[in-house]
Order: sequence, then C-alpha cells, then structure tokens
Amino acid sequence: MGARGFTLLEVVVALLLGAGSIGALLGVFSDADGQADRAARSRMAWLQAQSAMDAALAGPLSPGWRLQGLGPALAWQAEVSTADDGSPPLRRVQVAVWALGPAGAVGEPLARLQTLRIAPGDRNAER
Repeated sequence: MGARGFTLLEVVVALLLGAGSIGALLGVFSDADGQADRAARSRMAWLQAQSAMDAALAGPLSPGWRLQGLGPALAWQAEVSTADDGSPPLRRVQVAVWALGPAGAVGEPLARLQTLRIAPGDRNAER
C-alpha cells in the first residue's frame, strides 16, 4: 500500500515558489511607492513653479530682475531678461525649481516655466 501525502521535495519546491511570489509582490509594491513619491515631488515642483511665475509677473519686468526662494524641499529662481525677438520689445520671464539635497539644489530642475510679456511702458505696443 502506498502512503498518502507529499514528499519532502514537493514541500520544499512549494515553499520556494511561495517565497518567490511574495518577493515579486513586495518588489512591485516598492516600485509603486517610489513612483508615487516621485509624482508627489513633481506635482509639488510644478505648483511651486506656478506660484513663483505669479510672483515674478507681479514684480517689475525690468531685465536682470531676479527673485529666489527656498522651501523645505525645493529651491526656485525667477529671472526676467530681454527677448530680442522683434517688435514690440518683449521680456522673457523664466522660472526653474530644483529639489534640495544636503549640499543645496541638486541636478536638473524638476520644473521649468517660461513666458513672454510686452515690456512695460511701451506705448506703441498697446496700440
């Protein structure tokens, strides 16, 4: 008569397959968590860039004007320059937002915004 049950080899193989499946699931959850963190950081950078652009447009639009800010996780800079693209005279307003690391701003900006505005005080541009 044959004994019913599993051999030791079958039990070990089943445990290895179960452990591999659990490890794969943990890896997927870890990747998803990292992507959610990156998406939240990117969303925060874009909101900061929009806010900095609003502040820059509310300020004087004279070439060379700069505005900088520093938050708990982000640094940003807004700058006004002359855009020599023709008539009427234009001002280029640029905003960049960086992530902060232990040594300051790190790498490429997380967000960049740029717009053109007619130079203030130009009477011919308003007609």
